[in-house]
Amino acid sequence: MAIIAGALLIGLQGARAQDDQGLVLVRNADGDLYLVHDGSKQFIMPQDVDRDALDALDNGPDLSDGVIRLDAFLPPTATAAPTATPQPTATPLPSATPTASPTATPAVTATPTLPPPPANPQPFGVGAFTTSPSQAGGCCFTVTVTNQSLTAGAARVRVLSGDFFSGDYSDYWVPLNGSIPPGGSAQLNFTQGSTNGRYTMQITAVQANGCTPNPCGR
Repeated sequence: MAIIAGALLIGLQGARAQDDQGLVLVRNADGDLYLVHDGSKQFIMPQDVDRDALDALDNGPDLSDGVIRLDAFLPPTATAAPTATPQPTATPLPSATPTASPTATPAVTATPTLPPPPANPQPFGVGAFTTSPSQAGGCCFTVTVTNQSLTAGAARVRVLSGDFFSGDYSDYWVPLNGSIPPGGSAQLNFTQGSTNGRYTMQITAVQANGCTPNPCGR
């Protein structure tokens, strides 16, 4: 019996090494039964059972090594579903602050500054326009024509040669485009004279509202 007990203890050590959850059924030399688990033993008093009642039970797996494994008598444990790894939560970006579109600055057209009206206005006509200078010499000079009326218009300037009896003259509309406003002036650049020539300027005709769109006559 000592040999049997030694074999049971060796089987017990091997079984404990294989399955810590197992219970080992051992029997000593006197035939007493013990249930050994985790370094302690528990005496077992067998119960009497009728043969027919025992035969009516289903046959389970043989425990030839004396190790009673608990998982053989427990219902299978449900396998826990794998825990999903939490995905990082995207932090919403702050809403872009709407930027006001730059407001286009409207182009400002400069309003031409009109001259002050004449202090002593003259009726619109030849006598309302003056020339300065009224006489000049040389090949080239500038004549300023001033409107002394309250009506815009153009004036025809006649440049007479100093030799009155020769009758040589040239006519120029001032200005050729547009008109001279009331109290305003325009200039004539004369370049067709002779070096020793003497010339006299006269206003010989006027046209209201200037030479555009209606061209001025001769």
